[in-house]
Amino acid sequence: MAGLPSQTTFFIENMMSPLAYSKSMPKTSPQVENSAIPVQKLIEVGREAAFLAGDYLKQQYDQLCEKDISEKAQNDFVTYVDTASEKIIIDHILGSFPGHSILSEESEAIDAGGAYRWIIDPLDGTRNYIQKIPFFAVSIAVTENKQPVAGVVLDVAHGELFHAMRGKGAFLNDEPIEVSKRTEIRNAVIGTGFPHRRKETLRRYLSAFEEIFRNCSGMRRIGAAALDLCYVACGRLEGFFELGLSPWDVAAGALIAGEAGGSVTDFWGQAGYLNSGYVVAGNPAIHSELTTILAKLFEQPKETSVNNKGIA
Repeated sequence: MAGLPSQTTFFIENMMSPLAYSKSMPKTSPQVENSAIPVQKLIEVGREAAFLAGDYLKQQYDQLCEKDISEKAQNDFVTYVDTASEKIIIDHILGSFPGHSILSEESEAIDAGGAYRWIIDPLDGTRNYIQKIPFFAVSIAVTENKQPVAGVVLDVAHGELFHAMRGKGAFLNDEPIEVSKRTEIRNAVIGTGFPHRRKETLRRYLSAFEEIFRNCSGMRRIGAAALDLCYVACGRLEGFFELGLSPWDVAAGALIAGEAGGSVTDFWGQAGYLNSGYVVAGNPAIHSELTTILAKLFEQPKETSVNNKGIA
């Protein structure tokens, strides 16, 4: 892993491997869906899948060549690593829960018709991964009757595993986390993502960026929305906003931020962010400040989804 900074290499080489993880937890046997599944069992399978995919991402980190990179759409990249990581995750989930539905970034949705659906981003931050910028993640969420109940985000390069279960709080490497207590935007650090998939919104985005930038303490662009949301959850960022996101970008991170005491909505303070792709998160005070700014600058979209899969 010559392409990683020495500190990052330390984190990667010392993070729990899938093998070590599997020895630390009971094996999950396949379960046919015929009753409610304990959320703890769902999170166990999600964690196992994230570690398996993370181990593969580590192995491939220095192996990518230009010929391995394709462009799905302008500035939207995919590699064999994305698709292989996705297969690892889906195979592990369906090995435990063969009757569950799957919504994932790189493959066709699997609609099994039951109560449970897994929402997967096998490599959030593909451009960072390609450029050897060590901020990328595996993001896995599961919904029950369309309500998120468990989420896992693995920051592969830094060995940080964020997870949450609805009503049970949020955790970083199994330690409880909570959002920042800073309530004034002038003291806040805000994360954002550039609208590279929605360049027609650039003028309005830049207006929002300018107003927020003029009022806050600082702004950061990490390049992986799942990590942005987790950084809100553990207080590294006071807030975050981005548009043009897909459900797999945010489903797990939004649950983690919410369970850490944060507020997550669309730009207009409503709950449809998984379908609209307009996402704002923060501790309650900063979230309120951000939605006030964003709602006046952006017109609420009429379309129900920013991608052709959606979650409906």
